[in-house]
Amino acid sequence: MKIPLDHYFSDDPYQKGTVWNENTFSWDPAPTSNLTLMPLNLGEDPQDTGKFVTVVDENNNPVHVYDGILQGDTANGNWDGDRRLLTHLEWQTGGNLSPFDIDNDDVIENPTVTLLADADANEQDDFGNLYTKQWVLKHTLTHEIGHAIGGLAHSDFSYCLMYGYSDDWKRDHFLSNQFRSRLKIHNKIREMPSEVF
Repeated sequence: MKIPLDHYFSDDPYQKGTVWNENTFSWDPAPTSNLTLMPLNLGEDPQDTGKFVTVVDENNNPVHVYDGILQGDTANGNWDGDRRLLTHLEWQTGGNLSPFDIDNDDVIENPTVTLLADADANEQDDFGNLYTKQWVLKHTLTHEIGHAIGGLAHSDFSYCLMYGYSDDWKRDHFLSNQFRSRLKIHNKIREMPSEVF
């Protein structure tokens, strides 16, 4: 799990671009000190076409559909907004923003950071309850160990460690009764040598 975990924290598939100015209705240069990923609906399409998606019409012809969200999203020869890089090589060489580390501080905020329902100060990590690499690794390993002793199925309860989707990384403290009933731990019993008795 080291490779996907490393990529989760180190890949930067976005590059800081210009920022849409609501007052002047124009693109302003991004402040060099601001390496925060803008909301993804404020980024331009990767080819600077002013169009976002290609679909097929009733005659099976490709048709471009305007995304209709980003103001100023036109084919103007400039990159407008934060740029989504298309290849992994671009991520490694030109990227400086991650959709998981929104504010570029080496701590993951996405999936959305949540508080434990029964959290107290002792259960929160040192980053104000944000996701560190160590925390995500601990959660992932604990979940996979759950599969080793409870089978391939997932829990139906979103607050359970064994929930099927990683909508947060703060569930490793709880197993639902549903999944707890699946746990099977078989310890091999060895016979003691007769001379011990």
